[in-house]
Amino acid sequence: DFEIVAGLEGNSKKLLIRQFKGELPGTLHANITGEIHDMMDSVRRGGNVQMKVSTGNINFMLAMLSKENRSRYRLPVGMSLVADASMENGAYKANCLFKESRGTIRFNGNYKSLLNSYKADLVIDSLQPNHFMPHDSLYWVNASLTAEGRGTDVFRASTFANLQGTIKNVRYGSRSISGIQFDGSLKKCNLLLNLISDYPYARMNASLQALLNRKKTTASLTADVGMLDFNGLQFTEDTIMTSFHLTAKLETDMKRNNHLDMVMGDWVIDMPSGKFNPKDITLHANTTRDTTRMVLQAGDLALTLTGNSDLETMMNR
Repeated sequence: DFEIVAGLEGNSKKLLIRQFKGELPGTLHANITGEIHDMMDSVRRGGNVQMKVSTGNINFMLAMLSKENRSRYRLPVGMSLVADASMENGAYKANCLFKESRGTIRFNGNYKSLLNSYKADLVIDSLQPNHFMPHDSLYWVNASLTAEGRGTDVFRASTFANLQGTIKNVRYGSRSISGIQFDGSLKKCNLLLNLISDYPYARMNASLQALLNRKKTTASLTADVGMLDFNGLQFTEDTIMTSFHLTAKLETDMKRNNHLDMVMGDWVIDMPSGKFNPKDITLHANTTRDTTRMVLQAGDLALTLTGNSDLETMMNR
């Protein structure tokens, strides 16, 4: 039987949670402590809460899923969660640590409602997702993510954000993916995203720059792909490797007027039958309210497509 024990003291001005414990023997144990003040005052309301949860066998919860989905998932024995959260003067903070076997997930975050600002750190260490999805091939995850900023409307100059992430080690099937870093920033409607991959089978650097505006957004992408090994990535049985340089520029009103220029050059394909240097590929695409036009060219080969309406209208016909 599920047992609940509660120890509370105080009133709406100040409430002390000495103990709020729930237990289902061999299945679930949870304990909450903390303090809350000014519960009825939306401005001065605040407090802090600490929580500890540990599990035994809780696979009975999978009964809430459909029959065809139950076999896809599993809830491991011995999971635990330790968390504390606080709220004071419109500022919210949370710290969480989840453990399962050797794996951990750590989260630290805060949000200030008066400034609409936020900061969050997420670290995943030695997590084994196949413990939760036994038929999946994702065996191991080591990764981290940090984000901070203010505001959520990317078209407002006052909104800013910074993002950093790292994939240290992800094991999927017999593959092990590592050495991938990405970062991004948004300041005064200027967006910058960078990707650096030192993964042996996919070495590349890519950068996206954009000026965000509701009426007209412009963006440019540059990618230097040092090597893509399709056999190493297990996409092909034969050894096929390629490298190339890609540039693209886009202008759009986020509606019917769009213009794209793209060039892929310095292209090398290495196959068992030999090494090839294909011609540069260029793509020019333009859409307006009454015209759609695309020109694709590679060496002496050229392909032109035209239409008498915008792209969205043509696709919906």
